[in-house]
Amino acid sequence: QSRRNARPGTWNVYGILLFSLLTVVLMTVTATMGGEIRHEEIRPVQDVSQTEGTVSAMGAYVLAHGWVWPTCETLHFIGLCLLLGTILTIDLRMLGIMKSVPLADLRGLIPWALAGFSINLVTGMVFFITTPTQYTQNVAFYWKIVFMLLAGINVLYLTFDESWALPEGVDAPLAAKVVAGAGIFLWLGVIFFGRMLPFIGNSF
Repeated sequence: QSRRNARPGTWNVYGILLFSLLTVVLMTVTATMGGEIRHEEIRPVQDVSQTEGTVSAMGAYVLAHGWVWPTCETLHFIGLCLLLGTILTIDLRMLGIMKSVPLADLRGLIPWALAGFSINLVTGMVFFITTPTQYTQNVAFYWKIVFMLLAGINVLYLTFDESWALPEGVDAPLAAKVVAGAGIFLWLGVIFFGRMLPFIGNSF
């Protein structure tokens, strides 16, 4: 009873906001880097060579060590399982499944989702830096980013205290079900376009 009535810890909210901000920053840097790689003519020659040297050195290291890429892929898959496993569990509860479980009890899964997101963020950057043109010239990558941003906005719903006020045996309101359904759709879109990267755009 005290667990249900206690004020939710603010660290969850701060954690989500922090990682959301970090995502925006890294995506901005990635987009800038991609634009500079594809449009070298708009940059000074010295700047081009410095950027190419850094990127090529990191990419060369990954390509020269055969264990790095599959290790990152494995970690990426584990991170995806942690992230989606948590989000889907919460969304399914909001849709009416597992009504015997109070939604507030699932709040403890949030750190696992944040850990999975962190793993995917780091490994995703490794993939992009190693072979940037495979992503900057692939329409599936941009769709994946769009779905990911929308899914991130959808997750912000969980930062409101009212979203967790769903006791045992109680059905979620219609608005919460719409948010949950949209969240599942958006994350499935992220998975789909991520999986289609080698097959759409002829960049791989």
